[in-house]
Amino acid sequence: FQAGFNKAISRPPIDSLTGLWVADEVNQRVTAPNPNLPPEHSQNFQARLAYYFSGRSPGQLALQISQNKIRNLRETFDFSASEFGVDDPEFAEYTFRTTRISPEQRRFRNLELSYQQTLGFLRNEYLRGINVNVAYTRSYANQRRNNLAPHRLSSRLGYAYRRFNGSLGMVWRDDSPDGIYGRYKRELTQFDLSLNWKLTNRYSLYVQGRNITGRPVLWMESPPGVVQGVSPSLRTMQEYGANWVFGVRGQF
Repeated sequence: FQAGFNKAISRPPIDSLTGLWVADEVNQRVTAPNPNLPPEHSQNFQARLAYYFSGRSPGQLALQISQNKIRNLRETFDFSASEFGVDDPEFAEYTFRTTRISPEQRRFRNLELSYQQTLGFLRNEYLRGINVNVAYTRSYANQRRNNLAPHRLSSRLGYAYRRFNGSLGMVWRDDSPDGIYGRYKRELTQFDLSLNWKLTNRYSLYVQGRNITGRPVLWMESPPGVVQGVSPSLRTMQEYGANWVFGVRGQF
C-alpha cells in the first residue's frame, strides 16, 4: 500500500503565452496565444493498493485512486470570431482556438483497476510466453472539462517465443466533452500492433502499426435545448487511416 500528498505550482509554457497567430485555412481555424495566463495551483492526493505475483508468472493486480484540486486550470477552448473580438469579415466563419483558465476551482477524481501478468504457469512451452495487461479507468470532474473521458479501457496481449516477440494493444475511450455543452468527441476504439523478429544479436526486423483498423476521429454536436448525445450531427472528422512502419533495427 502506498499513499502520498503534495502541492504544486505550474507556470504556463512559453508557446501558450506568446507567439504568432497560426491560421489553418483548410479547417478554418486560428490558433492564438494568451499572454494573460497565471500559474496553476494544485493539491494532489494519491493512494495505491497492489498485490504482486511472483515465481514463473510475475505480475500484479492493483487499485489506484487519486484526487486533484486545481486553481487556474488551463484548458484549450474554441471561440467564434465575434466571441474572440475579431470583426474582420475574412475570418467571420473561422474558429479561434486558445488557452484559457477556469474561473472556479476544479476537482478531479480517478479510479483505476489494472491487472498484468506473464502466463508462465501454463504447461505448454509455446503458451508460456503470453502476457496480458488490462486497465479500466473511471474519471470524475465537478465541472465539465474538455477531452475528459469518464470511462477508459485499455488492454494489451503480448507473446514472446525465442527470437520473436509481439503485441496487440487496444484503447477504448468513452464520449468526451469538446467545447460548449452539446459538443463532444465521439467514443473511439483503436488498435496498435508491434512485431519483432531478432535475426542476430545485433539485427532485427520489426513491424509497427497504429490505428490498424483505420478508425476516424469524430466530433459531434447535438441541437440546442436537447440532452448531449441526442440527435447529434457530425461537426468535424479526422481520418488519417492506419499507419504502418516496416524496418530493420541494428545495435552497434
